[in-house]
Amino acid sequence: EREGEGGKASRAAAGILDPYSEAGEENALLRLGLEALEAYPSLLKELGDGALKKVEYEKLGILYLALNPEDEAFLKDRLEWQKGHGLRVEFLRGTEVRRLEPVVSHRTQSGVLYPEIPKLNAEKLTSVLFKAAQGAGVEIRTSVKEVSVWIEKGKLKGIKMTGGSVEAPLVVVASGCWTGLDPGLGVKVNVNPVRGQILLLRSKPSLYPKHILHTVRWAYVVPWTQGRLLVGSTLEHGEFKDEVTPEGKEDILKRVNEIIEEIRSLPIESSWAGLRPYTDGGMPLIGPTSIPGLFLATGYYRSGILIAPLVGKLLGEGIVSGEFSPLLKPFYPKETKQ
Repeated sequence: EREGEGGKASRAAAGILDPYSEAGEENALLRLGLEALEAYPSLLKELGDGALKKVEYEKLGILYLALNPEDEAFLKDRLEWQKGHGLRVEFLRGTEVRRLEPVVSHRTQSGVLYPEIPKLNAEKLTSVLFKAAQGAGVEIRTSVKEVSVWIEKGKLKGIKMTGGSVEAPLVVVASGCWTGLDPGLGVKVNVNPVRGQILLLRSKPSLYPKHILHTVRWAYVVPWTQGRLLVGSTLEHGEFKDEVTPEGKEDILKRVNEIIEEIRSLPIESSWAGLRPYTDGGMPLIGPTSIPGLFLATGYYRSGILIAPLVGKLLGEGIVSGEFSPLLKPFYPKETKQ
């Protein structure tokens, strides 16, 4: 870890376990996401008694709101193919939305409800995962600078870092949006940062929703513990700066105010930002590379909190057995030698 344990993107996620938001059609990422969603409770239970409670896993459901005819047309179009694939989803008229969630804006024309979508606390999940890894004998090094893959004459030797090196016959590169910056990687991959800023607001009971609320403009309101609301997020391409900006705060508050009209008046308790790893085409890069022993697990973009636990399990099983799950094969890196 370049800083603390999971100190970059891992702890920064809003914790919405939603395979649908990135799916404009039935594709490999949706299939992986649905499998990850189903596997999540059992994977958490493997981390020990009480892990579900520790990470605040809760199946709230997510309600996408249509605020105008264009939003409604978009949601209805997506609804049709999703229903055709047997996904659990329900269209609600405006009156039905307001009956279910009285806090929503009067502009809400309709909504689409996904009742099976959970949320969790990404920071607490990261802590639980690290403790479980350490309990299993994994050595975790923090504040490690300038890590790079160590390759000599086309063969993998291990990794190099400031102050030393580690020999290893197998290396999994899971360095997020920094993956493509590794001078020793040996293969060329294009992964770029997309900053997401998030705010945590102190709410009041009259503005506290029962479900996760979302718009098609990537604004969301997540019911949080102790009467708070987690709201986000920005989509800022291109800079390696995980900082919160006045412009980012204003952008978030403007868009979530379309969901709950009084939300701008709520005090901000805390804020943070993370850098999502985005590839050309938006698909993750998972699996073996052209260099024997070198594997990638990167480019998860907005799906990381959902797919990462299952991907880790499937990738580990594939590395050990030599047979990878069909769920991963569509994400094999299509890289070229540097």
